[in-house]
Amino acid sequence: MGEWAIWAGWGLASAGVIGLRWSWRARGSAHAAILLGGWALVVLTLPTFAFAGEGADRGIAIALCAISALAYLFVAFGLTPRAAKAKAVAADALDPAQRPARAWRALWRFLAAGPLTGLAALAIAAAFVLRVDLPLAERMAIAAITQPLVWAALMAWAMADARLTRVTLVTLAIAVTASLGALYPLAGAR
Repeated sequence: MGEWAIWAGWGLASAGVIGLRWSWRARGSAHAAILLGGWALVVLTLPTFAFAGEGADRGIAIALCAISALAYLFVAFGLTPRAAKAKAVAADALDPAQRPARAWRALWRFLAAGPLTGLAALAIAAAFVLRVDLPLAERMAIAAITQPLVWAALMAWAMADARLTRVTLVTLAIAVTASLGALYPLAGAR
């Protein structure tokens, strides 16, 4: 079944991504029809790649990668450059695209949203493992599940907040408090 299924899969994925892209611009009842058609083609891509001879597990993984790559290409080639003389906006603008771009702010935001929030989430998970009165396996499992969720929540907040100083100080306070809670038990605690 090999080669025709691969070509059919790429065709379905392309048509599905194009349909989803067109649905953004469509209005009224056409929007719903194009949107459903795009998603239907994307869903049909999965079994098509599964029949390509790679097996269901690898075929679906390849299909998801193909859909993602095509969507990325449509987004990348759909970008339009900003006007040379964009109007000035405040640094506290709600929309991140309207905030002034400076290299040091980008680096600061990257460090605050990535490693710093990850450290805070890890400290919270460590405090949970060391201080909660549950069997060790349950503490480890709960901490392993909640740590990425806490990290994602902190990272989303750090990227959305316009005030980098507040983000940095609050995240540092969370990390230090959780670390101290993990290292030094409260009076009367185990």
